[in-house]
Amino acid sequence: SGFDGQSDVFLALASPPELAFGGGNSADRVGGLITPNLKVGGLSRKLGLVGEGLSSLDSGHFDPATYFGGIADAKLLGGITLAAILGKPPLSAGQTPHWVEEEAGGVRRYRLAWSTTDFVESGFFKRRGATSLTLEAVAEVATDGAVAATTSATLTKFGIELFEVIGVDFQSLAFIARPGQKPDVDVDISDVRLLGALSFVNRLKDFLDLANFKDPPAIDVSASGITVSYTLAIPAITIGVFSLQNLRLSAGLTLPFDGSPLRARFAFSSRTDPFTITVMIFGGGGFFALGVGLDGVESVEVLLEFGGNWALDFGVASGGIHAMAGIYIRHEEPATTALTGYVRAGGGISVLGIVSVSIELYIGLTYQKTGDSSVAWGEASLSVEVEVLFFSVGFSVTVRREFSGSSVSPTFADALSEAEWAEYAAAFAA
Repeated sequence: SGFDGQSDVFLALASPPELAFGGGNSADRVGGLITPNLKVGGLSRKLGLVGEGLSSLDSGHFDPATYFGGIADAKLLGGITLAAILGKPPLSAGQTPHWVEEEAGGVRRYRLAWSTTDFVESGFFKRRGATSLTLEAVAEVATDGAVAATTSATLTKFGIELFEVIGVDFQSLAFIARPGQKPDVDVDISDVRLLGALSFVNRLKDFLDLANFKDPPAIDVSASGITVSYTLAIPAITIGVFSLQNLRLSAGLTLPFDGSPLRARFAFSSRTDPFTITVMIFGGGGFFALGVGLDGVESVEVLLEFGGNWALDFGVASGGIHAMAGIYIRHEEPATTALTGYVRAGGGISVLGIVSVSIELYIGLTYQKTGDSSVAWGEASLSVEVEVLFFSVGFSVTVRREFSGSSVSPTFADALSEAEWAEYAAAFAA
């Protein structure tokens, strides 16, 4: 009959050429969700253009691992390979990509249509019911050679779980890109929850209704990706002499369209505005932030401080003083770690509400290691503000001293000369 196998392939290419929609790994032209790159393996009477892996098609099954295996950029959300999460449906199920070439009015149109529900859980990807993916890409070539591409992709009922830290369930994620227009993105997130050691925070769901993640959370859509963020201010908690204030829970998601993996960030308060805990005259505070992505943990920040606050009252004059000591730790991949220890003290006094004076002193020492190089520096700052009636003046002085570290940790040979080693060994030989 001139056709091979159940796929009716009538042309097999000895040297399959590469076919990349949108050019390379630029997912912003192909729906952001998926980059359906492949190597063209042949032509089929039933399917049109087909990729590599003709043997699986001839056996009556569609295998994404071989069909899209020609180019490693065929990914979901820029970080999970399609071959890892898609099953091998039979050709009779109608879940194979279809390529159609048409010509009308001097315009040649190339169309890719694909719809599948055959998914398996793998790595970070989780099914949430009847997961489905629908993709359509249309390229129109005019008589003058100009090319206009329109693409759309919709993925429904799936979840992403990042390193037992955060889980995100999507009801749907759709993307449409038209020539000369900004990408049109629709995100419907059904649930966001913390996992593992952070799962205790899920008790806050009565206050933090993350099922409404689309609104009121802020959604920023640009040509480079989607950023969804949510911040919840926890009301102050006061029980007797105990007080917890300024605690805010924030969560954010970033979905780039340039092939980079999805990223998430979770934080309690912030470094510039930490939460505070007070028990009588003693107090403390801090903040915690964690950034993760499909490629691993990207950053960790922790700030903890402890000290005391004392109120002063001399009749005509009143004020207060405070003294705090703290530690700040920051780690960023691939290999940057910083440790800061500091002391800050200050206070203020007001006389009859006419004259006010406040002072703040900060002294800190930081050690930072990046790869094989390290550096340490000390910093001290003094801020003073004086206010008389409606007039105020203030100044701040900062001093910084840096101590260069070793670019590479010394080896044993650097620490001891040959003569010193011989003397050391001889002492034990005796």
